[in-house]
Amino acid sequence: MTWTVKLSVILASVLIAFGLGLGAGWKLYKTKPLPPTVVQPEPPIIMHDSSVVIQRVYVPAAKPKMEVPTGDTVEEQGTLDVQPSTSPEGTPPTSGSDPKAAGQPPTSPCPPVKIDWAVLTEPDGGKRVQFKVENGSIVGTPEDIVVRPPAPVGHSLAWSAGCSRYVREKTYGVWLSRTAGPFVVGAEVKQSRADFGSGRTSIDAALRLGIQF
Repeated sequence: MTWTVKLSVILASVLIAFGLGLGAGWKLYKTKPLPPTVVQPEPPIIMHDSSVVIQRVYVPAAKPKMEVPTGDTVEEQGTLDVQPSTSPEGTPPTSGSDPKAAGQPPTSPCPPVKIDWAVLTEPDGGKRVQFKVENGSIVGTPEDIVVRPPAPVGHSLAWSAGCSRYVREKTYGVWLSRTAGPFVVGAEVKQSRADFGSGRTSIDAALRLGIQF
């Protein structure tokens, strides 16, 4: 088997592996188109446990209602008006208070509370939820419990492979490189045509060393 045939076999193998890698990546990470219903306005839904699925309205040009962390973008936002419930037992007695008056309900209900909320997208694609209470403060330690299945987590690609076409010599080559921090190292095996008139070719190799910037 001549060097030309060997190089052709190597080149075909690299191209096949490259195509299989592209196909697997497309199959794993492709985004399925969403149906038209997901961009249509929806009315609110009141559930049996008094929870509310809030209405959906699309306002693409809406500005953020809160100060968001640097680099984050607002994906969804809205406002809730909450009316706190008063206890029918009234306020428990405190030291120095009248026990008879302590059991009486308050003369006026608690004022409604307005809550602004937003769903944020972080620079790395992660999601966060943000709240703001007007005329009040958020107490305790709120949690954002992620229930959706995790999406495929990408990883940095370190290896690269490909082929070269040398126009003047009318020859081919295959190369392989790897990224290591800021450096790029690689090697190439190619056909070399020393005498253009004879059409004879030989095999040459090259080493590569570079830096990313």
